Formats: sequence, C-alpha cells, structure tokens
Amino acid sequence: MKSRQVLTVLFGMFFALAISLIAAGSAATAAPAKKAEAKPAAKAEAAPAAKDSWEEEGAEEEDAFGNIMKTTFTTIDSVDFAAPAAGAPCKVTAKVTFVDEEGESKIAAVKLVYFLNGAYDKGTEVAMSGDGKTYTGDIPGQAAGTKIDFVVRVEDSNGNVSTTGVPSATALQAAIPDMDNSPDIVGDDADILGVSAGYDDTYLYVSYNVQGKINGGTIDPPYIQLYGVKITNPDTEQGEGLMVGKLWVNLPLAKEKAVQDKFMPMLLSQGGEYVQKIGRDKIDRVMQTGMLVLDVQKLMGGNIMEGLLFAAEPDGTSDGGKFVGKVKRAALGDNPSGYFRLIVLTAANASLDSFMPIPLNCSHFLTIYTKTFNYAVK
Repeated sequence: MKSRQVLTVLFGMFFALAISLIAAGSAATAAPAKKAEAKPAAKAEAAPAAKDSWEEEGAEEEDAFGNIMKTTFTTIDSVDFAAPAAGAPCKVTAKVTFVDEEGESKIAAVKLVYFLNGAYDKGTEVAMSGDGKTYTGDIPGQAAGTKIDFVVRVEDSNGNVSTTGVPSATALQAAIPDMDNSPDIVGDDADILGVSAGYDDTYLYVSYNVQGKINGGTIDPPYIQLYGVKITNPDTEQGEGLMVGKLWVNLPLAKEKAVQDKFMPMLLSQGGEYVQKIGRDKIDRVMQTGMLVLDVQKLMGGNIMEGLLFAAEPDGTSDGGKFVGKVKRAALGDNPSGYFRLIVLTAANASLDSFMPIPLNCSHFLTIYTKTFNYAVK
C-alpha cells in the first residue's frame, strides 16, 4: 500500500477523534465561550485532485509525501573530548551507527556545531571526518574562561538528521529543509519547509514553518487543515512504522467557537460519553489550544482513555507561517535511549460529513538526542 493511502486511514482516525472530543467539550461547557474578535477568514487552499500525479505508476513527478517512507537514521553512540587550555583546539571524537534496513543510503556529512558563551543563535559549523563509524573534528581554540556548548550532527543521503542538543528552549536544532513543492501539488499553507527541535528537563520543543501561513482552513466551504508532529520514543515504540508513536495534533480551526458549534450536533454521540471520564479542565484546555497528543498504538487497540495523552499538555503559538510549541517529555514515556524521532505532517479534510483527511506533505525526519556536551576553556 502506498504511503499516502496508509496515511489517509491513519489521519482519518486521528481527525475524527480529535474533533469529536472538542465538539463534546463544547456541549459540556455550561457558560458560553467568550466570542472571539472577528477576523477576516483565511482563504482556503485548493483541495487536492482525486488522483495525484505522483501516485501514478512510474510517475516522475515530485513526491510531496515520500519522506515518510525514508526512515534511515544514525545513532550517536558516544562523544569523547577533553577541555583544552587557552588557545588550544578541542578534539571531539564521535562514534556513530547508521541504520538503513534497505541498504541503499549512507551518511552524507558529520559536523560539529559550537556556541560561545550561551549565544545559541550564533552556531559555527566544523566538518568532521571519519570512516563511517568514527568521526573526529576540532573546535578552534578560545580564550581562557570561554564556555562552549556543542552538538554533533549527522546528515544522511535521504535528508534525515540525527543531532545532539543543548537543553534550552532557545537552542533548537534544525532538520534539513524540505523542498518547496509546486503549488498545484501542495498549497503553500500546507507546504512544510523547515523543522527544528530541542529540549530541556521538562519539555520537548518543536518548531515548524510552512511556505504560506499556518491556517486552519474554513468550514464554508469545508476545507479543514491539520498539522501533526509524529514523535517516536525508541524505548516505548518498536520501529518507525506509521501505526506507532505519538501524534501531536494541531487543529487551528478547532479553537473557533463557531466551528465547535457546527460539529457538535453531528459528533456529540461519538465523544460525549468521555467528557465526564476525562474531566472538564482537560476538555477546556483542548478547546483553548486546539491541540491533542495521541498514542497511536493504544488508539489502534481501542484503548481510548489511555490513547489521549492529556498529560503531555501541548501548547504553542503561530505567527504567520511559523509554529513554535512544546509538550511535556514525561508523557512520552521513559526514554533511557536518550533520543526522540520526529517528522511533521500536514493533511486536509474537504467534508463536514465524513472524516478522511488527505495527507498533503511531510518533512524529513529529525532525531534529537537529549544529551548535552560543553566545557569551559582552562
């Protein structure tokens, strides 16, 4: 089955569940919600054609969703270094393992990125050299007392990245940018260009941007847009299949009271029975943020209550074409392996009567290690 067909089924379940919960929460709210300030409606993106050119046998067209099947990544097994004296370089040695089930890809580049005295917006790259398993590189000498944070970054020939990080909300590590798809293939508001991620002791941070504007779509005419961050924890999920991991769903349109009222009569029966089990405060949070984190495997197994990860408390803001948000790491499960794998997806649903969103675009994979490396020059 082609990747887009599989994702259509997957997104359909997520979309229906998320909207059902929000609509049910609207009915459970005793006091009417404060009316939002009127804003011009966003222009709806054109709905995808019934048959896309990249699904045709032997088609050579650009593939807007092919990255989801390119699951190669690199484990960063060890990083060794010693704090140098003033003016002396710091030699860094990294041992890595490239994971490629198909055996058709390779490591394309290994780099050091270092930051001086907490200036995380001014990283400097240094190429590392090696034999496919062990790589070395030198951070240039600095003055005594200089504090240096650095990350090891591995890029492969599929465009996927594995990187260590710096524990700060302002030190996100970037994936390789995705291509700018043709507008007749993917509308600008769903065309993912960049993804970055980071962490601290409490949160996993993710940022993504699109060619156009983060846009929930419209209900008249019906075109509802969804953004999702698929997160895989290797210690709780086996492999990188489409039916495993957590999905952080962002439904911008779902925050609108008018949308909740539109869906509520149709979907109350699907979600109403869960309102009391879940709790009013959790329902209210979903309504305010338009976000849910879902456990794919538990939902697929019919375990609805455990499949809704309210403990993740997703939050975020959008500004034009950029989204920046966070989820609580603890809700993603124990993670002794020390890394998470991410991919960002977009989809859209062009009906109010059925929920089968069409996958539109996805980013490259980004593996973020929650390991930090730093030293102070002697």
